[in-house]
Amino acid sequence: MNLSCCLYMFMFAAQKFLRNPDRYIRLGARPPRGVLLVGLSGTGKTLLAKAVAGEVEVPFISCSASEFVELYVGMGAS
Repeated sequence: MNLSCCLYMFMFAAQKFLRNPDRYIRLGARPPRGVLLVGLSGTGKTLLAKAVAGEVEVPFISCSASEFVELYVGMGAS
């Protein structure tokens, strides 16, 4: 399987689940609260996430690890 095939499958699965959540909830699935993409810099994680969010029409929130700690945990980098 090549990368474009994997990306297509990821987008297809995300779209199906996020557009029709009731269908999957009846089967016992729980909707995701978010997605964490991990990888090296420049591999297209943000681009992929923006594309999926745009297709499914859900909010896209991007933050770095230091921003996350500062905003949600309350500890700055002091």
